[in-house]
Amino acid sequence: MLLAMPCAVLADSATAVGQPEDAQTYCAGPVQAFALALEQTDPNQGVNEPLRDQFLQDLEQCRTVYRYHLKRLADDFTDLPAGAYCHSVRREFTESEDLFDIAAARAQQLPLESEEEREVAADFFLQAGAALVRAVNGLFLLRHGICEEERIAPFDQHPFKNDIGRTYPHIQ
Repeated sequence: MLLAMPCAVLADSATAVGQPEDAQTYCAGPVQAFALALEQTDPNQGVNEPLRDQFLQDLEQCRTVYRYHLKRLADDFTDLPAGAYCHSVRREFTESEDLFDIAAARAQQLPLESEEEREVAADFFLQAGAALVRAVNGLFLLRHGICEEERIAPFDQHPFKNDIGRTYPHIQ
């Protein structure tokens, strides 16, 4: 059983995304509130259907923020050449959007009958939530750490192409 205050916080923070550019408010904040709510669940109750529904709602909000930032990347960097590193990484993020579908399907399929099943679900929700936030943060870093820089000073080679495998063969 959740404490009353975290439920209210979750309900308030999970309203429709009005400004998807605000990733903290509409993705990271709700995911953090959800994690806190999970920590405050009664150990005998564990994850229940309302928590699953909340996770799915948070996932959809993060997806909206993710799509918004993908679109902004596509729109804001049309001046870069087609072969720019910015565009190649953006395409990888575009292709990775199906991970939201995979996470949603997995969350919906998780059984919640036994204590062990509820613990597995809680672990999944925590890990998947953190991954959602990292994905959205990755788009922010792409925009400001790669694309903006590539616009200022085009890369003569991909910035993360290196010889680490040859330098440290024992890592492979």
